[in-house]
Amino acid sequence: MPCLSIPYSPRVGPQVQVGIWLPGYVPAAPGPGVAPQNLTVYNALIDTGASCTCVSAKVISDVGLQPGGKLPVGGVHGSQPTNSYQFQVIIIFVQGQAATGAMTANVHATSVTGVEFIPAGNFDVLLGRDILCQGSFSMTWDGHAVICL
Repeated sequence: MPCLSIPYSPRVGPQVQVGIWLPGYVPAAPGPGVAPQNLTVYNALIDTGASCTCVSAKVISDVGLQPGGKLPVGGVHGSQPTNSYQFQVIIIFVQGQAATGAMTANVHATSVTGVEFIPAGNFDVLLGRDILCQGSFSMTWDGHAVICL
């Protein structure tokens, strides 16, 4: 099970970079263990309070996601019907990098149904329990977190 170690600021929370792909998209394989090229990455806040992964309007526009309906989304201000989308969340667990810059990596792609949200920080994705519960996640009081999938 590949893992990422993430330093974080307790004021912001743990963030990781993720890619978002359309459902069913499979890139041309550059070879075993090699990360896909031209993957647009987004800052994602790891949010153990989010039951599903959420994406901003920027991600929706960049990737070309189309709404598939509405889901009730609850928060401190109550519940509202919110546009839902199907997409893949891509997490790259880098294993090494060659002198040419090419990376070898484990690429973890998970298909999810998520919702749109308005970001309140320097991130465009909330990584929710639909991803986190597939592996393990821990964070410590001294600003370190680990995610394993």
